[in-house]
Amino acid sequence: MEVYQAGETVYWQFNTRDGDGAPITFAGSPAVAVRKDNGTTTDTDGVTLTVDSGSVTGLHTLSIDTSQDETFYATGHEFFVIVTSGTVDSTSVVGEVVHRFRLGEVPADVQAWDGGAVPSLTPLSSIADILEDTGTTLPAAIALLATAAALSALDGKVGGLNDLSAAEVNAEVDQALADYDGPTKAELDSGLSGLSIPTVTEINTELETEHGAGSWGAQGSYTITPTTPLTNSETGAAISGMIVKIYSDSARTEIITQETSDTEGSFTAHVTAPGTYYLRATKEGYQDLEWTEVAS
Repeated sequence: MEVYQAGETVYWQFNTRDGDGAPITFAGSPAVAVRKDNGTTTDTDGVTLTVDSGSVTGLHTLSIDTSQDETFYATGHEFFVIVTSGTVDSTSVVGEVVHRFRLGEVPADVQAWDGGAVPSLTPLSSIADILEDTGTTLPAAIALLATAAALSALDGKVGGLNDLSAAEVNAEVDQALADYDGPTKAELDSGLSGLSIPTVTEINTELETEHGAGSWGAQGSYTITPTTPLTNSETGAAISGMIVKIYSDSARTEIITQETSDTEGSFTAHVTAPGTYYLRATKEGYQDLEWTEVAS
């Protein structure tokens, strides 16, 4: 949420789009107003709405001069800009919130508060001074590092590292690799021999216990494909990425398998027996589809 100071001008830009997501103008005598906190009364003082700002369709500019009503636009309150009139793609959008902001506290002018003098800060000369000033006690290990001798020694070691040549670094790496004694194949095989790897039958049994009976193992010899591709009812375009679950019962509680539609809105599911199956297709942004297909 944007935070402004009382008396400032709030600027905001927002868009309007049609059902397909394309920019569209804000029609129907568009107008907005401002609500404060959880109140229901509105204020339009200082509010300016520019539709299709800069001749850009669907891009609108909002400005609110909060100095025009100091009683309404008071510090410490939240404000909501709502549509009071207008349509988008022939649909009323009255009540839509297009912006939210808060008027915060005005920061203190320290220089003016101190009689016009710029406050001065006296730097603390050491870590000990900082600890004393803040009443802080360091753990013993950290306190040891904070001593001048420890810092000097650390600086010497770092300096030594900085002086290493590329050849010296490579030599150290080569020696480290030569010293490394990795496990042999026999040692790896011995370590893996103790692992218990489940069989396909055990995996299928676990899946059936968790999710019910179904063709969890090898693919069945019968297939299901959609009689017609999955398409957008408005545009006719194929819908890819829909999750299609195949059930054995009309209540759709016993799932057999699932597939995902391809770029042509189609899929192929394998089952172990012929007959009628019950399908449900889902995808975010689309209405769920339910229908039946025959496996052959």
